[in-house]
Amino acid sequence: MPRSFLTELQTSFEEALARELPEEISNGVTEEAIRQVIETSCGKIVESILNDLKQQAPAMLRSERRKQAGFENRTFERWQPAFDLYELILGIVAQVGAEHDATLRPAAAAADNWTFESISHLHARGLLVAREIYALLRGGFPDGALARWRTLHELTVTAMFLHRQDSQIAFRYLASSRFQALRAARQFNDFATRARMQPFSEDELQRMEAECNDLAEQLGGRLKRDYDWAAPALNRALVTFDQIEREVGMDHWRPRYRWACQHNHGGHRPLENLLGLSEAVDQFLLVGASNSGFVDPLHMSAISLTQLFSIFLLHAEKLDRIVMIDLVQSLVDELGETALSVEQETLKAARARKGSETDE
Repeated sequence: MPRSFLTELQTSFEEALARELPEEISNGVTEEAIRQVIETSCGKIVESILNDLKQQAPAMLRSERRKQAGFENRTFERWQPAFDLYELILGIVAQVGAEHDATLRPAAAAADNWTFESISHLHARGLLVAREIYALLRGGFPDGALARWRTLHELTVTAMFLHRQDSQIAFRYLASSRFQALRAARQFNDFATRARMQPFSEDELQRMEAECNDLAEQLGGRLKRDYDWAAPALNRALVTFDQIEREVGMDHWRPRYRWACQHNHGGHRPLENLLGLSEAVDQFLLVGASNSGFVDPLHMSAISLTQLFSIFLLHAEKLDRIVMIDLVQSLVDELGETALSVEQETLKAARARKGSETDE
């Protein structure tokens, strides 16, 4: 059995330390002698260990990559029926969405249709996030995939809200990124020295400030907070995302949204709450990939992406668009059933195999 990384590191340290010990005390090493050598020769010891590790790294990395490739192949084999449906949905949404955008964009641009512009951008971002979710699942990270679903849900809810409002609210939404960029630049400069990064120049800040001033004149005031763009539509001075969620009737997703938030923050999360450990018999600290717990991230992501896709296509209510939405929705329904079936059947088969091996 190959030695562990920690064993290799310990061996490299001991060899490097021995090379630095004075010859007259190398045969009778004391803790005090070792401490003095480490204090005076730490840089040399670290450099020596790094050189040893770099020589061993290619073989170690090849081994780890073979293990990961094998895991990903087994994961794909287990979940392929559900993966195939998810990929099919991604392909349809990407191709039909691109054609829809190309068809409507010239007229929308000529008419300064900010609603189309904002929802088009949201649709593209949603497709990107949906593909990131798929990459995380292929790699074996269902909890990370669920955390990315949170973003996809936010994009979908925002598109739903903008779809119901006039073009001026969409213009405010697009303009809000400029105000956010200025706030971020100022905060960046506050910490640039401590972070050892190049601050924005005064000229750059002035240009950003001038752009925001021009926008503020058009909007009737500056957008000081993230959701100020939605304030006129809700007749509120302070707007939060959950208020937008309620406005479009998506507040029933709030428990799932809070569930997905757990993986983004530093609060304690019990082991049994991890999707990656949902099929584990024994509890342990999960620090790597798992092929358990894929049903919810797959199905929830497909649902949210289809909702966003529907909002985008319904910007031009044509019969072929409605048919396409129904088609994708049927695939989403099939995906949910297929993923659940795959999980149950493969887990049952795996435990049956393990039981037969134990009996032998």
